Amino acid sequence: MSDHSFNRAIIRRAREDETAALTGICLTAKRALGYDDAFMAACTDELTITPERLRDGEFWVFDDGKPQGVACLAIDSESRSGSVHSFFVAPNAQGKRVGRRLWAKLLERALERRLERIELESEPLSIGFYRKLGFRQIGEVPSSARAGRMLPLMELVFDA
Repeated sequence: MSDHSFNRAIIRRAREDETAALTGICLTAKRALGYDDAFMAACTDELTITPERLRDGEFWVFDDGKPQGVACLAIDSESRSGSVHSFFVAPNAQGKRVGRRLWAKLLERALERRLERIELESEPLSIGFYRKLGFRQIGEVPSSARAGRMLPLMELVFDA
């Protein structure tokens, strides 16, 4: 990703015809954290973005001519809360503020929808990133990919 293409990049809604590309971003970004084949096989289903999953939340894409990052904000209007998932940046685009730009879009949407809080289950190696965005750890939840593995549960509360 060149600086020139980064400047032309847009954040847009994900399309059904790109679910395979978005799933590829999720899987390659996860593997880049050093996970082995067995772990990757165990989490492939939860990292797969399907057309059905696209309809269950607002999936946003960082696009500089091709998708370089993806993030989803699922909104529960009744409780005025949201959850973030499928937040991944392609390894070649990491460190270039792609994640921050995706987060800015999710935050904009949360504020537009007048959410009071957002939570997410963090990749343990990503806690620092989420803390920089204002999240705090409020607990742990079991991982669906590996028995006995716990994931940090993070929360961001908006001031009233």
